[in-house]
Amino acid sequence: MRRTFRIGIWIALAALLALGVGSAVQRGIAVGSADPGAFDREQLEVIASISGLEGPSPERERLAAEIAASAANLNGHPRATYAHLVPGALLFLLAPLQFSRRLRARHPAVHRWNGRFLLAMIVAGGVAGMYLGAAKPYGGALETLATTVFGGFFLFAAARGYAAIRARRIALHREWMIRMFAIAVGISVIRVVGMAGVVVFGSQHLSADSFALSLWIGWLLTMAVAELYILGTRARRTTESAHGLQPL
Repeated sequence: MRRTFRIGIWIALAALLALGVGSAVQRGIAVGSADPGAFDREQLEVIASISGLEGPSPERERLAAEIAASAANLNGHPRATYAHLVPGALLFLLAPLQFSRRLRARHPAVHRWNGRFLLAMIVAGGVAGMYLGAAKPYGGALETLATTVFGGFFLFAAARGYAAIRARRIALHREWMIRMFAIAVGISVIRVVGMAGVVVFGSQHLSADSFALSLWIGWLLTMAVAELYILGTRARRTTESAHGLQPL
C-alpha cells in the first residue's frame, strides 16, 4: 500500500475520532443537564444555517420536530446512553494505541492490559448501542436492523480477534480488530454522511428514513475501506510474527 494512502487514512481517522469523541461529550453533557433539549436547539441552528432557513417557517418547525424526535431515544434512556457513550469515547481514545508497533514492541504489557480493558468497553458499549437501536428507534425497523447487524458484527469481530490472539494468530487478530474498530469509527462516518445529505439536498433530507439509510451507507462504506486496508497490508505481512505480542 502506498505511503501517501496510508497517511491519508490516518489523517481521516484522526478527524473521525475527534468528531466521535466530541459528539459523545456533547451528547453526554446534554443528557445529564436540566435541559437536554438545549443541545438539540443548537443543532437546529447549525442545520438551519446550512440550509438557509432564516426566521420562523413551516420547514424550520418540521426540522425542529425531527431533531427532537431523533434525540428522544437518547434523552429518554440516560443510563443506556451513558453505557454507550462512555465506553465508545474510551474506545476512540485508547484503541489507536493498540495499532502502534512501537508500543507493542517496547511495552507489551501495556498493550495486553489496554486490550483487556477495551474488550470490556466493546461489550458494554456494543450491547448498550444495540439496546438503544431497538428500544425506541427514530429510524424505525431499518434502524433496528442496522444496529443489530452491525452491532452484532462489532461484538463478533472483537470475539474473533480475542480468540485469535489467544491462539497466537497475530495477523488474524490484527485483521479482526481492524474490522471491529471500523464499525466503531463508522458512527462518525454516519454523521458525515448525514450532514453531507443536508448540504447537498437541503433540510428536507433530514428525516427518519434518511437517518436509517445513513446508518447503512456509513457502516458499509467504513467496512469497505477497512477490507481494502486489510488486503493492502496483508501482502506485507507474510508471517505472524508477534512483534513482542503475547496472548491477552
